[in-house]
Amino acid sequence: DTHVYRVTKRLGLHDEKTAEKCEQALLDIIDPKFLPQAHHLFILHGRYVCKARKPLCGDCRLFKICESKDKQVVGLS
Repeated sequence: DTHVYRVTKRLGLHDEKTAEKCEQALLDIIDPKFLPQAHHLFILHGRYVCKARKPLCGDCRLFKICESKDKQVVGLS
């Protein structure tokens, strides 16, 4: 899912170039019992907060741990 890929990459949970490699990286770090919930949370966060074109970093509860918060990508310049 594009939301999962984008959000997890911005958060620094992986540095993969493809969705398939991203999925494997996430499977390596997320406990299998939390995968369904994590998947939905990443999708919702990507859809409503960490948007592709104009993320709402000022409203993000993950801002303090976000790897992208100091980059141009998040629109904070």
